[in-house]
Amino acid sequence: MENKIKPKALEVFLKATNNLVNPLLTGWREQGRKILGYYCSYVPEELITAAGLMPFRIRATGSTTTELADAYLTHINCSFIRHSFDMALRGDYGFIEGVVLTSCCDHARRIYDNWKRYLKDSFIHFLALPRKSEEPQVRWYRDELLNFKDHMEEHFDVKITDEKIQEAIKIHNETRALQRELYDLRKRKNPPITGAETLAVIVAGTAMPK
Repeated sequence: MENKIKPKALEVFLKATNNLVNPLLTGWREQGRKILGYYCSYVPEELITAAGLMPFRIRATGSTTTELADAYLTHINCSFIRHSFDMALRGDYGFIEGVVLTSCCDHARRIYDNWKRYLKDSFIHFLALPRKSEEPQVRWYRDELLNFKDHMEEHFDVKITDEKIQEAIKIHNETRALQRELYDLRKRKNPPITGAETLAVIVAGTAMPK
């Protein structure tokens, strides 16, 4: 008989998934360390980690209204964008030092414009994404990553070395490998972990130190 994963082993992940702020995130800040928010999976978490920051994927957990955001974004904009910007205007993301956005969609693009204008005290960076993978686009994207790196170094007064980047890549690749093991468990005839539990682990992984 296969050993079942006990719910207690998942409590830390479920707590991080169901709440905007979790104990590990709070502990990170209590150590004097900083957190940088990001909106899209296209943002290279590895560079944020290499800067000594904790990457936190923006969520709208707990949001019940878009009243403030609706003054800047119309209902044509997706609900997630409006809810998350509403939370930003209310100060609910006070635990992050700023945010990184990309050209993943026009809705996120509008967040950049408004965040930069109305939340001026925080770090904000826009990472342009190429739509092709040919050599000119690869060179362009490399320059975008270097600009992002330089911006973090200047703003946070840190030095992002090649060694730190390599170590960050190793950490994030290990995280992805462990997540794939969870997916493999779900392929069994009698999976020892539910789909909801697996999702909780994945979401929690975007809201705590790797």
